[in-house]
Order: sequence, then structure tokens, then C-alpha cells
Amino acid sequence: MSVVNILKRIIPTSKDFTNLLWTCSGANKEILRECPKNEWNKYAGIGATVLFTGLLATVSAAFALYTVFQSFWASALFGLLWGAMIFNLDRFIVSTVKKEGKILRELKQATPRIILAVLIGIVISKPLELKIFEREINQKLAEQKDLLEMDCIIRASKQFAEIDSLKLENKRIISKLAEKEKLRNTLYAEYIAEAEGTAGTRIYGRGPVFLEKKREYEKIDTEFQELKSNTTAKEMGNNARIESLKTKYDIAVQNCSVQVQQFDGLKARIEALGNGPTNLFIMLLLISIEIAPVLTKLMASKSSYDDKLQNVEHKIKLQEQAEISMRNHQFQKDYTLSTEIDNAKLSAKIDERRHTIDLISRAQQKLVSEYIESWIKREQNNTTQNTHTNSPADVPDGEETKG
Repeated sequence: MSVVNILKRIIPTSKDFTNLLWTCSGANKEILRECPKNEWNKYAGIGATVLFTGLLATVSAAFALYTVFQSFWASALFGLLWGAMIFNLDRFIVSTVKKEGKILRELKQATPRIILAVLIGIVISKPLELKIFEREINQKLAEQKDLLEMDCIIRASKQFAEIDSLKLENKRIISKLAEKEKLRNTLYAEYIAEAEGTAGTRIYGRGPVFLEKKREYEKIDTEFQELKSNTTAKEMGNNARIESLKTKYDIAVQNCSVQVQQFDGLKARIEALGNGPTNLFIMLLLISIEIAPVLTKLMASKSSYDDKLQNVEHKIKLQEQAEISMRNHQFQKDYTLSTEIDNAKLSAKIDERRHTIDLISRAQQKLVSEYIESWIKREQNNTTQNTHTNSPADVPDGEETKG
């Protein structure tokens, strides 16, 4: 069963399925319904490409994250989020490419979107390449792990080279002890044979030669016993040191081996994948799928849908400009009215203040006039009093006669 049939089972009717594909293509469904059916099929195909690219991105991201985290649910969740993001980007890229009948302008408009689509195709292709070439990658990783383990053993051997030197020293002292024991056994056989008369002077009994060989044997035997005691102590010390170093050596090799077995991450797999011609072919295939909707819109001639969409956008633009103009006119009108009202209020306040100033001025003038009249009356009264005071009836007789 194909993916299309599965989607048709999930979506009840073909009409709903077509609407879904139109939604994926980013087309205006109301305008598209007024266009010929060849436009329906074109945008349904573009929507299907965008939808399947999102599904590929979901699978790719889920596999890449499973390689890192080894968790099915975490990988599936992140894969869905990544697929949704790629789907949204593709839908945005396709919906923003508009046909205007000018090739250079359309190409200039689509160039950033094509570059973005190429980058998305590269990101999607790499995890899928890892899954397709999984067997070859596992083989290369196994070879690399073997080399790394050998390198671990070599480095550990260099680090614990004292083990080999101690083993060599044990062999040397054991060999020296064996030589001394062989010499002792030879001298023992000689002095016994001399005593029995079967070798040497072949005279039976314990003569001077026998005593000399016995003393030589006893000397070597004493040296052998001392050497044996020293060799045993030295060998036991070396063996204890060797066991301690072997334990550390095994731990180091085991830790290194654990690290080598963990050499299976995303970076290691990408490096093991390399950049072969087959990888390039798959990457170019996925990139071509990713940029297919954009190239389809660029290669297609300007259609009735583009004309209708352009007319609708132009109409909306004119309406917006008209509304802006009306708002500006209303604002200017309100501003003029407000200015006139403010000026009228200002004039009224000025007139009111002038009237107040006039009243104050008149009151001051009245007060000044009243003050002057009062002053004049006081002066007149003072003058009258002075006149009565200086009249002839009040002058003394002597002064009048004298005069």
C-alpha cells in the first residue's frame, strides 16, 4: 500500500485530501477554486512535495537522534518537531515565490530561497545516508575499533613496560640459579665418584683429592643455598610487583576498551561514511526533491492563479492605502478642529483677562481720584483753619500799636 493510499484512508474524501495538499503548498484556496483544474493539480503536486519532504525530514532527524540518545520516544518526538519545522520552512519558501512574468526579478527573488532549500536538503540527506550505508559504516567502525583496541594495548604496554623488565629479571636470576645448581651437582658427582674410585684418581677412599673436591663442593653448595634464598625472595617480590602492575594494566585496557566500544556516535558514523560518489548522488537526489517546488514555480509560466492573486493583493493594497489616506484626512480634520477650538479658547481667555485688567485699571483710577479729592479736601480744611488762626482780632495790642 502506497503512502498516498494510506493518507487517503486517514483523510475521508479526496476533496479533503486536495485541500490538505493545497494547504501544504501555501496557496490561497479561495482564489485557487476559481482557477482551471490544471492549476489545482499543479498546486496539489507542489503541496505533496512539501508534505513528503517534511516526512523525510522527520524520519531523518529521528534516526540521527536515535543514533545519539538510543531512545525511541525522545528520537520520535524530536523527529516530529524537526519535520514540522522543515515542513513550515518549505511551505514558506514555496508560498513566497510569486510569478510576475519577469524572469530575472523572479530568479533574484527565489535565489535566497533556493539556497535555503539546498541547505535543508543537505541536512536531511546526511542521516538518511547513514541509514542506507549502515552495514558498510558498521564494518568500518569495527575495523577502527580493532585498531583503537590495538593502540590501547600498545599504549598500556608502554605504560607498564616494567612488567616485561621484571619478568626478564626473574628469568635471568632463575637461569643464574640453575647454572649454580648445575655446577654444584657436577662437583657433588665428582667428589662422590672420587670417593668410590670410579673417576678422578680412581683410588677408593677419602684421600686428599676427595677432601679437596668435597671442600670445593661445599663452597659451591653454600653459595647455591644463599643464591637460592636470595633468588626466592627476589622472585617473590618481583612476582608481587608484576601482579600489581598486571591488575592496573588490565584495568587500563578494560577502560580503554569500554571507550572504544562507545566509538559509535553520530560524528564517528559521518566520518566513517566519507564522501564517496554514491553519497553525493543520494545527497543531490534529496536536494533536488527539496528544491523541486521552487523550481517548479520558477519554470512554470504565469498562470491565471498568479493573475488573480496579484489582483487581490493589489486590491488589498489599494484598500489599505485608501484607509490610510482616510485616517490621515480624518486626523488632519480633527487636528484642524482641535487647533481652532484651542485658538478660540485662547482668545476667550485673552478677552477675559483684558476685561479683568480694564476693571482693575478703572478701580485703580477711581481709587486715585478719590484719594486726590480727599487730599484736596484735607488741604482746604488745613488752609481754612490757618486763616482763622491768623485773623486781626487775635493779634495782641502792643503788636498792633507797634505796627
